[in-house]
Amino acid sequence: MDSIDLRDAFFDGLYDLMVENENIIILTADHGAFGLKKIERQLPNQYFNMGIAEQNMASVASGLAQCGKIVYIYSINSFVTQRCFEQLNIDVASMELNINIVGVGAGLTYSIDGLTHHGTQDIAIMNTLPQLTIFNCVDEFSTKYFCESSYNITTPVYIRIEKGIVPSIYKKNEELECGYSILKDGEDICVITSGLMTHKVLHAVNLVFERTGKKVKIIDLFRVKPIENKIIEELK
Repeated sequence: MDSIDLRDAFFDGLYDLMVENENIIILTADHGAFGLKKIERQLPNQYFNMGIAEQNMASVASGLAQCGKIVYIYSINSFVTQRCFEQLNIDVASMELNINIVGVGAGLTYSIDGLTHHGTQDIAIMNTLPQLTIFNCVDEFSTKYFCESSYNITTPVYIRIEKGIVPSIYKKNEELECGYSILKDGEDICVITSGLMTHKVLHAVNLVFERTGKKVKIIDLFRVKPIENKIIEELK
């Protein structure tokens, strides 16, 4: 797979799942992506634009899930987590429903649109919800992998994706089940990173070695919740 926008990597993976299972439904709060257009055109009975109404979208998703549907809801990071947090807490997480929350624009991706679009609090907020799994995508292959993983998890999932094209860190079809990966070995310093920052850390540790000779171990924590206990052993 050539390098593509991370949003399209996710929706390409979701499209394949939706073709195989007509019980998968995607709801969007009037937010798009090139890959989502393909779903809208070719699977119109499984795609619904709920408008700029994230709270309603979460509640509709709850109703669909209770009718046996596997639901994905999609919007800008800050909107799909903060604006409808009460609905996610009461209607989704507390009910342990099969709903996948997809937020695009981690960190300051949408900084040009102002404070309302900053996605800097979502992990802290979503981490408080019971029975929720959190994936933080790193590249196109991990993004597609997490899409497939979410399909096999029957409790709520939050998938934090970025827009744009980034270098590949993982390989196509690479196994990422354990929740983290050691990208670089080193005995002097250990850095745990996640999401888009992983690319910056990989660059930074090379500079550290060049300037100080220190060897840095890098752990990419892509499943933020639940955290694999084994990761503590890697810190030794």
